[in-house]
Amino acid sequence: MLYERGRISEKTQTVIHYNLSSAYKDTLRPGIEFWDSSKTLKFLSESEYFIDEADRHKGLQWPEALKVVLADGM
Repeated sequence: MLYERGRISEKTQTVIHYNLSSAYKDTLRPGIEFWDSSKTLKFLSESEYFIDEADRHKGLQWPEALKVVLADGM
């Protein structure tokens, strides 16, 4: 489990520790060890990551699962 260093409450840390005791957990520094959502979406939209070679003429095609999540923000 990855989560942002210094951003979760002590109570949440306790829940994670006891309920996910056997899972590997690591804290990451925001902006340094992982991108924020804006930078990630910008990278994905500017790259050809979601362009199907067979349907290149359609351009960027977000996966259905991401369309649901992005519906409010796009």
